[in-house]
Amino acid sequence: MEQVFVTPMRSIELILSKGVVAAVVTFLGFLQALAIVVIYIQVPMRGPLVLLMLLAVFYIFVEMGWGLVISAVAKTQGQAFLAAFFWIMLESILGGQILPVENMPPVVQVVARMMPNTHFSAIVRSIMLRGSTLTDLWPHVVAMAVLGVLLYTLAALCLRKRLD
Repeated sequence: MEQVFVTPMRSIELILSKGVVAAVVTFLGFLQALAIVVIYIQVPMRGPLVLLMLLAVFYIFVEMGWGLVISAVAKTQGQAFLAAFFWIMLESILGGQILPVENMPPVVQVVARMMPNTHFSAIVRSIMLRGSTLTDLWPHVVAMAVLGVLLYTLAALCLRKRLD
C-alpha cells in the first residue's frame, strides 16, 4: 500500500494493474493444476469445462479481496506476509480439502462457510465428478459473490480509515 501513496497513478489504477497480473498468473497456475489432475491423475471431467474456468476466474477475484483487506490493515510487509500465511493455512485446513466441512463441529462449519475456498472446493468437485451445472451450483456461487462484496467493501473501508 506504500506504493499507492507515492505513485503518480491513482490508487484504483495501481490496484487494478497489480491485480490483473496476479489474477492472470494465478489462473495459469489453476490451468496447469487442472491439466495435471485430468491428464496424469486421470480424474474425470464430467461437467462443463467453460463453467469451471469462469468460476475459477470469479473465485480468484473473490480471494484477491482477502489480499486487499490484509494490505489495507497491515502496517508493514512482514505483518502482511504473516497474516496472508495464517489465512492460507486456515483456509487449507477449514476449506474442505482435508476434512469434509460436514464432519466439522457446527461452530467451525460456520467459520468454514465464510471462506471462499470452501465454496470453490465444492464447485470443483461437483463439476468434475458429478457433472453439475450452474443451476446446481448457484448456492455456492451466491455465497462467493456475497463474500466478495463483503471483502471488497471491508478493504475499501479499511483503506479509507487508514487514509484519514
